[in-house]
Amino acid sequence: ETCPRVITLVGRSRDRENQDLQGEYHRISVPTLVHGRPAYRRPGARTVIRYWAPADRWLIDREGLQEADSCSAYAEQGGAPHPGREDLVWRVWETQHQRHVRDPELVATVAPSAVQIVGR
Repeated sequence: ETCPRVITLVGRSRDRENQDLQGEYHRISVPTLVHGRPAYRRPGARTVIRYWAPADRWLIDREGLQEADSCSAYAEQGGAPHPGREDLVWRVWETQHQRHVRDPELVATVAPSAVQIVGR
């Protein structure tokens, strides 16, 4: 499976903490992969989706590419070659609970955020 150029994160309710993680993430062109997997960055932001091998997870990290397990959200990797898999279950940090909370509505997808139809 090839790694997509763009991944879109959608589905988190707008009234929940960290809902601003949603949007498009573009694959980062780095000389090497991050822990053997591609990394993605939100255009105009430091926020990235990156793989963390020690815990075998995809992390969404507001601090960019770093060698740390801190994150705003994570999903168990489950053998996924990239994070744009709709079967991944994301857990998002919620200060009220002082932990990452499962959000079954949050989805990372390779589907385009918009489709343009031309003609009839």
